[in-house]
Amino acid sequence: MKIYMIPVMIFLPLVIGAIAGVPTGFILKRCKNASVSVCVMIAGILVTSVIGILCNKYLMPSPVLNFMLMGMAFSATFANIITEEQLSKITKAFNPILGAAMIIVILNLGARLGARATGLDENVQKYLGLTLLPHSGVSLVFTGIAVSTLAGSADDCTQIIRGTIAAAAVINEIIAVIAAKKGFELAGEIPTKDSAA
Repeated sequence: MKIYMIPVMIFLPLVIGAIAGVPTGFILKRCKNASVSVCVMIAGILVTSVIGILCNKYLMPSPVLNFMLMGMAFSATFANIITEEQLSKITKAFNPILGAAMIIVILNLGARLGARATGLDENVQKYLGLTLLPHSGVSLVFTGIAVSTLAGSADDCTQIIRGTIAAAAVINEIIAVIAAKKGFELAGEIPTKDSAA
């Protein structure tokens, strides 16, 4: 990959997200109904994703664009166009959809079904879950969902949840790295001490 592609990989997703976020924000500003607002937001997310996929396919030498950056730029753009009251209503209406989507994405990450569908080796299918253990982002995403759900009604609990999950994530990072290494060894992706000897 050429060196000039590095800033492109960072800034192009931000531009794509902002381009999709501006019209979405102005449409949301005129929406009065929460369910219509959620539909507009989902349409904006889909448009952002399609633009990203097309750019990955036709502009980039390989699929390298960060869709998380696109989403952050998209949401930051429309959130700064609408009022705080509208944002609060939309967030409240969209949270159940977001929670369900995050659970589906997270479950799909470690699913043996996904490994089988992509034609991975049988050993890789068996031990894929172990290799995903060090990814504490999963627990932190669930923490974010729990905290946003409890915000306002149980603020004292949100602080306890944040602290507990953050501490658990640190402990997990220590133990999970060892488990992930074992998973890679069992899958035959890295040599074991016995095979090296």
